Amino acid sequence: MKNKHKLLIDRVFGQILTLALRIPALILERFLRRNHVMPPNEPPKRIVVAKYLGIGSILQATPMLQGLKKKYPDSELIFLSLKTNRGLLSHYEFVDDVLCVDDSSVWRVFATSFRVVVQLIVRKIDLFIDLEVYSSYGSLMCLLSCSKNRLGFSIQDTDYKAFMYTHLLYLNTSFPMRYCYSQLGQLAGMEPPPVTVEPLCPSLSETEIDAVRKRTQEIFSFEHQGIIVMNANASDLRYERRWSRESFAVVARHFAQQGYAVALVGSKAEREYVQGILDLLGSAANNVRNVAGAFSLLEFFAFLQQCSLVVTNDSGVMNMALTLRIPQLLLAGPVNPEQYFIPNEFRAYIYYQTYCSPCTHYVDEPPCAGDNVCMKQIQPEQVIDYSERLLRGESVKSKRSVSFSCNSEVLGVLKDRGRP
Repeated sequence: MKNKHKLLIDRVFGQILTLALRIPALILERFLRRNHVMPPNEPPKRIVVAKYLGIGSILQATPMLQGLKKKYPDSELIFLSLKTNRGLLSHYEFVDDVLCVDDSSVWRVFATSFRVVVQLIVRKIDLFIDLEVYSSYGSLMCLLSCSKNRLGFSIQDTDYKAFMYTHLLYLNTSFPMRYCYSQLGQLAGMEPPPVTVEPLCPSLSETEIDAVRKRTQEIFSFEHQGIIVMNANASDLRYERRWSRESFAVVARHFAQQGYAVALVGSKAEREYVQGILDLLGSAANNVRNVAGAFSLLEFFAFLQQCSLVVTNDSGVMNMALTLRIPQLLLAGPVNPEQYFIPNEFRAYIYYQTYCSPCTHYVDEPPCAGDNVCMKQIQPEQVIDYSERLLRGESVKSKRSVSFSCNSEVLGVLKDRGRP
């Protein structure tokens, strides 16, 4: 299923079930009279952390997971997510178990969700931390787990889903998400993380790393100065995050002509879109490879370790690169870059904030109706300049500029009956 279809189902069925369960849940809560002191008086025996969509969000939550395990070393830490994320989560030593929901079809969602709920009830969860913010499904899974304490986020003080939780934390979207997740962990008793906290890379064996290294050498068997990763993809939740293929082609051509190997990355499903960049390159394509789908999720971490630079628009690739000490340039527009990105001496972003940016996570349909003016203001020459400086090891300051107008056009219009 596409993410937009999941959101539609979540809105319709999720809200109906929420209304149906409201009164029974409140009655049962009064009848049980549980102790909801937080942090808990006794270490919880079983902790569940739930995050379904977004590889990047899961990676951003890893410092919080590590902090919880450090605080409660004898507790069983269980992560609840989608089936596609099992391989990633199973490579973190502080995660004891992974429970998964299969989202390949509506029927599979209902069947596997029911099975997971039964498992949670049988295992008697003491603490459930829901990292979803806008999802009715996530709130329902939290409630149906029958966990003694249920922690979650809210962006307002009057939330129709509030009864499903025993504790709600205000989500300050002006703060980086890794700090928001840590705040929720601190509510559960973990120690505050260091200021320099960053997402953690999954543990990879030397065998896994060597296998990817050999495959990389086979793909880029020609002489080159280093591998530059370029990611032009974004999930269907907001395609407007993508910088144009034409602009990526200009940058790829420049570095290919400079003797670098260029890897156009993505998932198997994104291979056709990525091929569109390669088709624009002509003779410069000799040093460029379409490796979309060539590596599994875990293998991709090992691949990134061998690269010299990552140039990407906002996506899971950005967050994966954050777990490694690899130079990175982020091209941002519909999302505030500092909500997830971590600029430092070898990472930078370019962000032209128009009036309607950021829009992702706030409105379902972008005000630009697909004409991502925020991304279009980023010029290939600027990306080349930043990339070359990062490759030379220079400390590059991120570019953040506020634009109140763009070609005299009024931006941010959500409704216009006169628009064709």
